[in-house]
Amino acid sequence: EAGGEEKYTDVAWVFCAGLALCMVALAAIHLAAPPQPLDVDVWLRVGTAAAALVLLPLSFALPGLLVVWLLAGLLAAQVVVEVATHERHTAPAA
Repeated sequence: EAGGEEKYTDVAWVFCAGLALCMVALAAIHLAAPPQPLDVDVWLRVGTAAAALVLLPLSFALPGLLVVWLLAGLLAAQVVVEVATHERHTAPAA
């Protein structure tokens, strides 16, 4: 698109698949690490991965920049929720 070239017009799906893969991997690492396997972090990551997978088929019809902005919004929302609920899901004191 830049400079009249259309080399990268249909590659927004890569962002969706990459984000979903990353979030699933982080959730798997969190599940393998004690002390709280199924806390807010896991569900946030699985939810973000699911939303990215829902966006994947739409990425073929939407402009690539819009897909990137939607994914960035998902990640920003995840950070806001994680920071807001951080005190409630810390590890118990030993």
